[in-house]
Amino acid sequence: MDGGGSCPQDGLDGTEVPASGKGAAAARPPDNLHLRSTNVNTHRLCRPTTSSPSIIPSFIRSWHQHPPPPAAPAPILAAAHARTRNGRTGPGACNRPATRTRRHACDDDDADLSDTHTHTPPPQSPVREPPDPLMLSTSSMPRLVLFRLPTKLRRRVRRNRMATLAALAALFFLLVLPLYSIYCVYKPPRFLIGYLRAVYPDVLFEVTTTDKVMALSIDDAPSPHTDDIMSVLRDNDAHATFFVIGSQVDGREPTLEKLVREGHELGNHAMHDESSRALSNDELERQVKQVKEKLVAAYDANHKILPNNYFRPGSGFFSWRMRDMLGNRGFRIVLGSIYPHDPQIPYPSTNAKHILSMAHPGGIIVCHDRRSWTVPMLKIVLPELRRRGYKIVTITDLVKAAEPLGGR
Repeated sequence: MDGGGSCPQDGLDGTEVPASGKGAAAARPPDNLHLRSTNVNTHRLCRPTTSSPSIIPSFIRSWHQHPPPPAAPAPILAAAHARTRNGRTGPGACNRPATRTRRHACDDDDADLSDTHTHTPPPQSPVREPPDPLMLSTSSMPRLVLFRLPTKLRRRVRRNRMATLAALAALFFLLVLPLYSIYCVYKPPRFLIGYLRAVYPDVLFEVTTTDKVMALSIDDAPSPHTDDIMSVLRDNDAHATFFVIGSQVDGREPTLEKLVREGHELGNHAMHDESSRALSNDELERQVKQVKEKLVAAYDANHKILPNNYFRPGSGFFSWRMRDMLGNRGFRIVLGSIYPHDPQIPYPSTNAKHILSMAHPGGIIVCHDRRSWTVPMLKIVLPELRRRGYKIVTITDLVKAAEPLGGR
């Protein structure tokens, strides 16, 4: 440091160290007293000459008073070693990669400081990059809990999962089946009508035909609205079967005769507007005979013969007892396949949409006289069916159209 500007090889205790030989090896201090620096450009340990022996003791004292900072973790230390062995960072740095079997040296002016140690870098754990927020899956996103069961109830649900599933299934069917049953009553599907035809072959629901022909039946005739209904039928070239209630005929015999004269058909609907199923066999038989006499009289006035013995039970319900009794006396029960429930729904447009949505070849429409909304409904239904190419006829004509195909 002083004088010649070179560093003689002296011991750290101020004694001169021989240049070579065993003495040199014995006099060199241990490696842990060497000052190693990560910046090889600015820090070098030069052993002083014998002319300045006071530097070494003070340096040792300074070393022990101010120990170096604790060693860095293994990955950081390995990275620092790699930088010092490969070269300095910045201008003039050695960028030659490190190897395990050859020592590293730079071709610049600091080549004499090359490391002579063989370095085996410790294994480094892979560095994980932070995830891209745009690539996060929806499962890692926070969920909004709208409803959360209490903790005790959640545990009970987990323990009794099968019982819970069974209860939910039962609740589902208890809610769905009644609603579907109501829907089937209001708007029966075609497969249900087919099933009823197969179970009750003697009851007429509809017929099988490929022709665009449908039958129109009107219950609870005659009434003050019957003439208006006939006028709508006349305007649309349509004919219908009117099921007559015997107690309403008195004083309206000319109305029945006019119906027959204009090509319409009369059917039997018992004497009173009541459930026919609730009547005994004797009472039902008596009422059916009384109404038939009135129908025959209307046909006799027009020199015609009653073409059928159709009977429609009050409220639309029948039993095996009724079927046996009426069948033995030559009557056939007639119901239908398109029923808008117009006695309970007094909205012409709603009833018209119901009929038009279920229109199909061979269908039998059931609507009612004695209501003021029947005429407006027919004014919507009949022109639309005629536009679609349907012909509206009586039940007898519909059955005749289906006979060549084996329909009933």
